[in-house]
Amino acid sequence: VADALREACELPSDRAETTGNAANAIIAVMDGLQVQWLLSPDSVDMAASTDLVVTSLLATLAPERFGPSSPS
Repeated sequence: VADALREACELPSDRAETTGNAANAIIAVMDGLQVQWLLSPDSVDMAASTDLVVTSLLATLAPERFGPSSPS
């Protein structure tokens, strides 16, 4: 996941700790959503929640590429 983030954001290797932390956050969110889904499947939209987190992290890691004013 960290490698995919680094590649998508075109980040240098010296940002490895930051992308590693972001990757851990993505995995933690997905794990938590899975538990919530197991407890109450109709109350969790795993795809939408995961998309929100990944989109937010991309915008934080590379605002010039993924921020609100970046080109689509």
